[in-house]
Amino acid sequence: MGKRTAVLFGATGLVGSHLLEILIKDEEYAKVFLFSRKPVKSASPKIQEIVTDFSDPKQMEGHFKGSDIFCCLGTTIKKAKTRESFRQVDFDLPVVLASIASRKPVNRFVVISSIGANAESRNFYLRTKGEMEQAVRGILGEKAVIVRPSMLLG
Repeated sequence: MGKRTAVLFGATGLVGSHLLEILIKDEEYAKVFLFSRKPVKSASPKIQEIVTDFSDPKQMEGHFKGSDIFCCLGTTIKKAKTRESFRQVDFDLPVVLASIASRKPVNRFVVISSIGANAESRNFYLRTKGEMEQAVRGILGEKAVIVRPSMLLG
């Protein structure tokens, strides 16, 4: 078994739940810390679950050192109900996590964005994603890995 550690944010969502399955099967990873708003049902001994409302970044800091960070946080404007709530999940939280990662010796910080993300877009969703990408890259440089999937269905 490997010695790598993963920290996964958003393990109950569409992308995060699939990534969790991959991390559990990947022999390179000995430990996976999950941060999510609701419990995840996993019998894997690799998993250490932390249920959080994400209001206290200090609660997360201790798990970053030497880890691969996967930020799969995201919502839709329909689910969030307001632009402010959407921005909190899709911009504020990833940027806070990137800031924590910048103070710890992390291997990489992988964040889910969107195809068409552009900080100059007139579309609020795409502009928010583009601004998040710029902020994360500005904080982490080459340690930031931006994933731009097309429309997610599920």
